[in-house]
This record gives sequence, C-alpha cells and structure tokens, in this order.
Amino acid sequence: MKKLTSALISIFFIIVFWDIFVLSAFASTIHTGFETEILTSSEEKEILSNFEINKITEEGDKKAIECFDVNEKGNIAVGSSDFLKRIIKIYSEDGAFQYGFEFETAGKFGLEWDNDNILIYNVRGNIVISVDSKGDVVAVDKIADTINNQLYWKNTVYATKRTNNNKTYEIRNDMGPLNIFSFNYSQLLITDQNSDVKIIYDVNSYQITKYIIIIIIIISIIVFIIIPTIYKLYKDGKKKHNIYF
Repeated sequence: MKKLTSALISIFFIIVFWDIFVLSAFASTIHTGFETEILTSSEEKEILSNFEINKITEEGDKKAIECFDVNEKGNIAVGSSDFLKRIIKIYSEDGAFQYGFEFETAGKFGLEWDNDNILIYNVRGNIVISVDSKGDVVAVDKIADTINNQLYWKNTVYATKRTNNNKTYEIRNDMGPLNIFSFNYSQLLITDQNSDVKIIYDVNSYQITKYIIIIIIIISIIVFIIIPTIYKLYKDGKKKHNIYF
C-alpha cells in the first residue's frame, strides 16, 4: 500500500512538473503582442496536419502587399497572395531578396517578426504559427478572442507604417484614382532620418494594368450583357402591355 501511495505521489509530481516547466517553456517559444492560449497536443497535431510550408530561394513575380514587418536587423518580411497560395518574402534593407515561404490557407493572414523567426497569423482560425528561417515550424498557439487582440490586428499586424532604427517603413498605393479599387498595397518605401525616400518594392505598374483590365471587363459586361438584357425585358414588357390593353 505504501509503495502504491509513493508511486501515485511520484506520478502526481511528474504531471505537475510537466505542466509547469514543459508546457510553460513551450508557450514561451512564441513572443507576440497577442494574448494567446496554449493548444492541446491533439489540437496542435490537427493544425499542423493541415499546414504545409515550403521555403523558396528565388524571388519570382512580385504581388501586391497585404502585410509586412521589419525586424531589428532591418530585414523586411512582405506578405502577399496568389489565389489560395500565400507568399512571404524576406528582403534586406536595400531591397535584395533573401528567401521566402509559400503555404496555403483560407482567408486573410498576417505576419510579424519574432527575432529571426516569422510568426504567421491565420485570421479565420485565430492561430499563430512560428517558423524559423529554414521553414521549420517552431511552435503553434491560439490567439485569444479579446478586445485587445482585435485592436492588435488593426493597429499592429495590419499597420501601414513602422519605425525602426530611425527609419520609417511604409506601404502605400500610388495609382491615382485607381487607389479606391485596391485593398492591398503596391509600394514599400523607406524614409531615412534625412527625409530621403527609397522605394524598395514596387508593383505599381502591374496593379494599374490589373485594375484597368478589371474595369474594362466590368464595363464590357454592363454594355454587352446587362444593358441588352434590361432592354429586352423592357421590350417584352411593352409587348405584354399592348396585348392586355
């Protein structure tokens, strides 16, 4: 009986040790401004089973900017989308491509630096996934549903301006009247302490061309489909009117 009691006490202290030291150590691997909740092992496995990330070593085509962040070293992470594919590209302070990641997720996403790791935020699932420079997942947490976190999404994750080492980093559009059609950004520029401005990421021409094509398609649909359809309905209505009266 004494041996059984001693064994139960030992198991109890092992569980307590695991909860206090192991789980708290795991939680501390993600440093974010969000208030987070620790996931169970089964929840973590389910998330990671549906998440596949690939490291890229070539820049490829540039897309419109959805989100960005800058770390203390001046490295810039730029988040973009290509249909369901999400792309994060890392650039040096002078705009030279370093490496990047590709993954698929539904809905919006955000990103943030955590030292040399990238935190990938999934808006729909309220999940944060920490990825190192090799593309390996370091940790996973759940973003709590709080008012403070809602403000953090708006004011920090999706901020259009950031300051680092006396320099201001800003994402913007420079497409004139076409700016009203854009929900993303076409340029990333850096302003130094001498007010000198340098554009290091620019898809302005691509975005202008894209929106002009979209506008032409919309106008064509209106002119060649919607207006003739309305006119036909109008004529049919007049014929019926004449028949009854």
